[in-house]
Amino acid sequence: MKKFRAAALVFCIFMLVPQYSRADWTQLTLDGFAENSDSDGDNITDASDNCPGVYNPDQADNDTDGYGDVCDSSAAFAVLDTLLESVTIFDNATGSTNTVGIDTLANWWTMRTAGDSGWLVKGCNYEKNIFTIWHMDTSGTIRGSMIPATMGGIFYAGLRNGTIVQNDFYSGALTQTSGDGILLKTIDVRLDVEQATETRIWHNSGDIASLSNGGFVVVPESGRLSTGGAGDTPLLCFYSDNLTLQTIKDISILQRTLINMVGMPQGGFVALGNVDGSDHITHLFYFDDNGTLLQDRDIAVDIPNTENMNHRYFLLAAGSDGGVTVSLYSGSKIWVYQMDVQKAIAPTMHRVSLKTFTNLPPVQYDLSDMGITSIGAIGGSPTGSMGPSLTTTTTTTPGRRCPAIKVLGVDNPELENLRDFRDSKLANSAVGRKVIQIYYSNAENINAALERSPELQAVARRFLAVIAPMVGNK
Repeated sequence: MKKFRAAALVFCIFMLVPQYSRADWTQLTLDGFAENSDSDGDNITDASDNCPGVYNPDQADNDTDGYGDVCDSSAAFAVLDTLLESVTIFDNATGSTNTVGIDTLANWWTMRTAGDSGWLVKGCNYEKNIFTIWHMDTSGTIRGSMIPATMGGIFYAGLRNGTIVQNDFYSGALTQTSGDGILLKTIDVRLDVEQATETRIWHNSGDIASLSNGGFVVVPESGRLSTGGAGDTPLLCFYSDNLTLQTIKDISILQRTLINMVGMPQGGFVALGNVDGSDHITHLFYFDDNGTLLQDRDIAVDIPNTENMNHRYFLLAAGSDGGVTVSLYSGSKIWVYQMDVQKAIAPTMHRVSLKTFTNLPPVQYDLSDMGITSIGAIGGSPTGSMGPSLTTTTTTTPGRRCPAIKVLGVDNPELENLRDFRDSKLANSAVGRKVIQIYYSNAENINAALERSPELQAVARRFLAVIAPMVGNK
């Protein structure tokens, strides 16, 4: 019976898929652009094109950072799915989506916002024990790759000047690397702190957040019981783009533990942490450029079961609209905390002020119906164009909408049976994961075929009505 259930659902999927071609997925190469190639057909060779993945013959680049405006959008939100081995990019300005495969880019990925454009995707080739960082612009095109001069850890950041900083978790060492992998500078934050404060209070290294006005902030490791570093975060260390210590802010009086951090485009930075010195995530903290705590929010009331999850489950990102997005590793849901951007951006200072924050509950989205079921990293923040949230059903979802929803209807209870079978059965085998990948990567084609043929839609509806209860029976 189990084999029949699996076979039936697989048959259902392939029946609905009109065609599948690996070429439908954007192919990412690590060898640069082919000579004289013109991928987007704008009569500018890829090697010279400031946005080789999108047609832009005018080569507009308003911020003169070398990345064309059409692939340097601040209104973009990226989600890395470890199961599908892909990055889905949501364009908040147009409501469109673009999915690119990253299965050729090693594995064990993390993602951070690049200081100049798009995101930095970091992966490891375990066979060769090599870490690589790829720069992906907001169109999904890989603009370059580099093997860091030092392996580094999960804490790294892209700065406004195009360089990358990353730390050595087990010491105070922090390295700066150029975009092409050249080691520029190495410092020991631990020694900087000891010389400035005349005390030794640095433990292992903590997270790094790049700042919109240049430079970055780094904290000592804390809140991780497994390494003995549990406790309040005592310091915020602010550095310039060239790794020169600017200021040290003593925040020990706040009794806050900062674990995951990210810079905010409007200024300042945001951190996930807690107020009890543990390794759990319970709060969201907003700081300005000077390290002043502006607001903290108890997110345990918004995200279920946080008391059973340590810091390794949580993902954090910030967007140009002031939104801060929190997600859980290997899940499908995101929680978006919004900020009043009109008040946040002053005419001349462009910095965050205390009056910018709202106390509204976050907007929740479940991305599983768009094929995203195992979130491994996020970048940026959605602005409300993501589609139906858990609190509203009036927004139209752009992009890769699940065909089963179109066939059965968004409120059909049998969808839960199909989702459960996908997540608990198919996702646990290599063949099943490939089936999921094929199904969602062709969702737009499937939906188009269903639109063209009411007869096909009726057949699919009858078939799913039979299959869904069967796969739901344990």
